[in-house]
Amino acid sequence: MENDNLKTESNNANMVLAEVLSFLEGSKRQHYYCDDCWYTCPKHPEGCCNSEEPDRCNCGAETYNGQVDELVAKARKHFG
Repeated sequence: MENDNLKTESNNANMVLAEVLSFLEGSKRQHYYCDDCWYTCPKHPEGCCNSEEPDRCNCGAETYNGQVDELVAKARKHFG
């Protein structure tokens, strides 16, 4: 009986972990877009109008997505 409870708890924990990982992976951000392309992130597929803006993310999406990827990788490594 106790062994069955442990299996049930383990299965529940695995389901919760899978749900959390799915949520994290689905929470990744797109590069910022604005109708006024001067304010659009240069990494957005439509780019920005400011030719002086370097071709790098200025909206934080790459930093945020990198943190999500790091957390997901850690969770997969430690929890399988």
